[in-house]
Amino acid sequence: MAHGAVPTTLAGSGSGSNPSSNPSSNPTTSSGGGRNTESGASACTGSAIQVTVKSAGAGMNHSGDVLIFTNHASSACTMQGYPGVAVVQGSTTLLNATRSLTGYLADDPGLSSPPPITLASGTSASAVVEWVGNAGEACYPTGTGALEVTPPNTRSTSSFGSLTLGDDGVCADFEVHPVVSGVCRES
Repeated sequence: MAHGAVPTTLAGSGSGSNPSSNPSSNPTTSSGGGRNTESGASACTGSAIQVTVKSAGAGMNHSGDVLIFTNHASSACTMQGYPGVAVVQGSTTLLNATRSLTGYLADDPGLSSPPPITLASGTSASAVVEWVGNAGEACYPTGTGALEVTPPNTRSTSSFGSLTLGDDGVCADFEVHPVVSGVCRES
């Protein structure tokens, strides 16, 4: 994954139409602050959420990225569930991430279901997407396509350019985990 890549926000369903540049995205700049609460805040809209990506690291043939969702609206909003995550090449979807509560790289807060998250203005929540490198399966090699991320319950998709997915690319177990409070895997 090109971690310095600037995402492109796509309007609509993520079909690739109407791209517009978002130069303020920086995958390494984020802060926690999302809270698990049941507030009176309304659901986060795609235009209020900025998506950035940073490496989740690697281990035992697993690699991944942390997807960071920051509320740039002037008021709090809520989100719950799984982001949509896909590897696309042009207008073709090569891989859709499978939803999973836990995984090898994901911080495991002992979830039984995706928690409701309230994001105050300027705060972040995150999710982990992970995969297995060469485990004997056919692989989608590095540079095969772009990572596209859609925050839960929105239609606003961010595209993160050409992928750099380790030496072998995505070979198996392409999974996304639920959005949780704060930024996962922060040191």
